[in-house]
Amino acid sequence: MPITPGRRRRRRITLPRSLPTGRRVEPYSHVDAPYFRSPGFYVRTGGLAMVVGVAIALLLLRAWSIQVLHGHQYNSVATAQAFRTVDLRGPRGAIVDSKGRKLAGTTGRIVVDADPGALGTRDAHGNWSPTTDGRASLLQLAELSGTSVKTLVTRIQRAVIRSPFAPAVVLPHPRWSLTTYLQERSTEFAGFKVTGQPARSYPQGAFGSEFLGLLGEVSQKELGTPRYRNAKPGEIVGQTGVEAVYDSILNPGFIPARLRVDSLGRIAGPLVIPHHKQLPTLRLTIDAHLQRAAEKAVKDGMALAVQNGKHPTGGSAVAINPYTGAIYALASVPSFNQVEAANSP
Repeated sequence: MPITPGRRRRRRITLPRSLPTGRRVEPYSHVDAPYFRSPGFYVRTGGLAMVVGVAIALLLLRAWSIQVLHGHQYNSVATAQAFRTVDLRGPRGAIVDSKGRKLAGTTGRIVVDADPGALGTRDAHGNWSPTTDGRASLLQLAELSGTSVKTLVTRIQRAVIRSPFAPAVVLPHPRWSLTTYLQERSTEFAGFKVTGQPARSYPQGAFGSEFLGLLGEVSQKELGTPRYRNAKPGEIVGQTGVEAVYDSILNPGFIPARLRVDSLGRIAGPLVIPHHKQLPTLRLTIDAHLQRAAEKAVKDGMALAVQNGKHPTGGSAVAINPYTGAIYALASVPSFNQVEAANSP
């Protein structure tokens, strides 16, 4: 057959019809189809399924442990991270005489609070110091109130140590004109707020100071003593008289309010104040009418002694039930005015 130009001739290759004698050809791979139905296949598949089942069971068991067994613990940790506790002073229990007449109750008083976060910053050790703008605001308030800047700063620093997120009382007894001025210009005094705080009231007036006693902030020496074992720094406790002896009954301690914060510890919500329980009323054996009569008798006796040329320096009277030991009246002259003491700075 003639070969035309541009056309190549195909080469024919003839394959042998039989393999050479003595040579063996091995396959590259093979699949034994019956293996997938063999006992070995089912053993391996069952073992793998068992491992997966045990892993799923362990995960479910761990989830149940977190949600049920330790759910309360983790919830407390999460709440502690999202909220901060703010200690607020609570009202004290009432004191009445043997006939139920109130001798000491609770009322509210106006105070000026400062926001430590708006007026200053805290260092790594928790010590608070005012910023430049904060010091300028404190200086402005000091000029209006007649209180030194050092005193205002000290009060904020002490409050921050007691409760870092609680408002700091910088003016416990401000003038009415000053509180009105601050309320009318709240935008100019953004770091301060006029608010109310529980305080002792005496419906009978300057009455029974001999046995009622005085209140005051717990001191470092008093902390941890048997009488004030549950008291915290900055807490108002009874210092003398009935207020001190029955402080564990009359004193509610701090009210733990909650404040929501973000991941950086910044305030992210309003202050939530829980409902505090009603405190018991302390009933004394004192009779208010007898007490007033005893006080008047002592004063009249001293005045009569002066008329007779005597110079008495004091006097006292007590009325006791000889069968039960109950004290009905206890008067002493001179005495002190607990109403003025409660309203003093």
